[in-house]
Amino acid sequence: MKTLYLWVSDKGWTPFQYNELSELASEFEARNIKLGDGCDLGDWCKLGDGCKLGNWCKLGDRCELGDGCKLGDGCKLGDGCKLGYGCKLGYRCELGDVCELGDGCELGDGCKLGDGCELGDGCKLGYGCKLGDRCELGDGCELGDGCELGDGCELGDGCKLGDGCKLGDGCKLGDGCKLGYGCKLGDGCKLGYGCKLGDRCELGDGCDVPKSLFISASSHTVSYWGEDVIQIGCKRCTISEWQKHFRKIGEAEGYSPEQMEECKGYIDLIAAMHKTWALH
Repeated sequence: MKTLYLWVSDKGWTPFQYNELSELASEFEARNIKLGDGCDLGDWCKLGDGCKLGNWCKLGDRCELGDGCKLGDGCKLGDGCKLGYGCKLGYRCELGDVCELGDGCELGDGCKLGDGCELGDGCKLGYGCKLGDRCELGDGCELGDGCELGDGCELGDGCKLGDGCKLGDGCKLGDGCKLGYGCKLGDGCKLGYGCKLGDRCELGDGCDVPKSLFISASSHTVSYWGEDVIQIGCKRCTISEWQKHFRKIGEAEGYSPEQMEECKGYIDLIAAMHKTWALH
C-alpha cells in the first residue's frame, strides 16, 4: 500500500492510499493528471493539478510536482525532489536525490542532475546537460546543449552558457555572466558580476576574475579584466589610449580598415561597460 497526496479544495493536500495507480483514475481525471504506461511513483509523493508524466517515468519517495508539470518518457527523479509550477522535463531526464527546480524550469532531453541540485525560477537547460552534485543556478539561467558543471558549482541570476561549456568543480559565476560556446573553466574558478567570455575560452584551475570580457575578434582576442586596460592581441593600452589612438595603433599592428572598425566597436563597448561596472 502506498500513499499519494492530491490537492482537494477546502482541504489542501489530501492523502489517497492505493495498491495500483489505476485505482486513482477518477481522481486523476478530475484534476487533469495524466500518467503514461509503466509509471512508478514512490511513497508519499505529491502531484499538482494538470501534471503529465510520459511512459515509464519513475519518482522516488516524497517527490513533489507543482501544477502543470510535464515529464517526458523515461524520466527518473530521486527521493525528495521538488518541481515548481509548470516545469518541463524532456525525454530520459534524471534527477538525483533532493533536487529542487523553481517555477517554469525547462530541461532538454537527456539532462542529468546530481544530488542536491537547486535551480531557480525559469532556468533552461539544453539537450544533454550534466550537473554534478549540489550545483546551484540562480533565476533565469540558460545552459546550451551539452554543458557540463562539476560538483558544487554556483551560477548567479541570469547567467548564460553557450553550447558545450564545461565548468570544473566549485566554480562560481556572478549574476549576468555570459560564456560563449565551448568555454572551459578549471576547478574553483570565480567570475564576478557581468563577466563575458567569448567562444572557446579556457581558464585554468583557481582563476579569479572580478569583472572581465574576452572577445574572439576576426584579427585577435580582445581582453578586459575589469581594470582601465584593454589588450588586443599582444598590445595593452588604457581605454582612453585605445579610444584616442586606435587607428594609429591598428595601422602599426597591420590591421585592415574593416578590422580596425571592428576593434573600435569593441573598445567603445568595453568603455561603456567599464563605466557601468565602476558604479557597482
